[in-house]
Amino acid sequence: MDVGLTEEQLLLRDSAERLGRSLGTTRSPRRWALEEAAWDELVRAGFTAVRAPDEPGFPRAHGVEVALVAEALARCLVNAPYVGSIVASELLALTEAGAQVAVEVETGARRIVPLLDSSLTRFAHRGEDSVAWDAAGAESGLVVDGDQVLVVGLEDAVLPAVDLTRRLVAVPASAEGDPVGTIAAECLARTEALMLVLVTADLVGTADGARESATEYAKARRQFGRPIGSFQAVQHRLAEDLVSVQSSRSIMWFAAWTLDALSASESLLAARTAKAWAARACIDVCESAIQVRAGVGMTWEDLSHLYLRRAQMDRLVLGDERFQFDRIADARLGGR
Repeated sequence: MDVGLTEEQLLLRDSAERLGRSLGTTRSPRRWALEEAAWDELVRAGFTAVRAPDEPGFPRAHGVEVALVAEALARCLVNAPYVGSIVASELLALTEAGAQVAVEVETGARRIVPLLDSSLTRFAHRGEDSVAWDAAGAESGLVVDGDQVLVVGLEDAVLPAVDLTRRLVAVPASAEGDPVGTIAAECLARTEALMLVLVTADLVGTADGARESATEYAKARRQFGRPIGSFQAVQHRLAEDLVSVQSSRSIMWFAAWTLDALSASESLLAARTAKAWAARACIDVCESAIQVRAGVGMTWEDLSHLYLRRAQMDRLVLGDERFQFDRIADARLGGR
């Protein structure tokens, strides 16, 4: 069984990494707020439309390919709402009569993101306070009302958040929504699996970016006349970080593969497993990157804390590892 990436997938990943390096927050610590240029470049590159329905000559991207883009953009702390827009367009595409709105999202004509409940653990329902996550520049959000999907307008009610590379917007329970169609429970579960996979990919990319940055620092920083990377304690720490990133990436790839290969329930279980593993492992990697710098990473002179901040927020979205373990146990034991 070949579990490697195809040539086309490698080219896609390299293209996303090049774009990420040109647009990411890592280029300058002053680029935290969304830049319209970043979003425009994502749309122009076609990354926001990779999950669009099949068209002649343009096959629908597999879940692995969408995750590759999410990981590459996170590695450079790109602040455009890629994950939010992909999940919103998927939700709309699976909603009866919502295909036209999905096309508007995919082409960048409208910026819509899914709304989460106030605890960030599930898709928001109508009539409750909710939060738009990854909402930089978004004008609307999606909520669920039974089997209905509604579009709710967003106001400029930005919430303070630990993550400085993304924007959270508060949406009151009184917000009115316009229905766009109905959605089956299986389709909603598949969309949740997709979002879990993309958040996990974002975690992996964030942790890998922190690890790469720490490794380069260890090569350049000298102490006692030698690079600190030559010290065994630092070498072992960075090696363990590499293992954590690679293992998280491996399980994330499997979960991404299941999105288009297995049933919705199986895919959701795989996505929860990947999120549970990566949530803890990637936080440890980001914390380790700061420790390699002997605390400099917690200052505004360095960007290491931005990786940790982003990973901490990703850990909460759709539930941390304890939340996922509870849901996995329910699925395995039949809710007993």
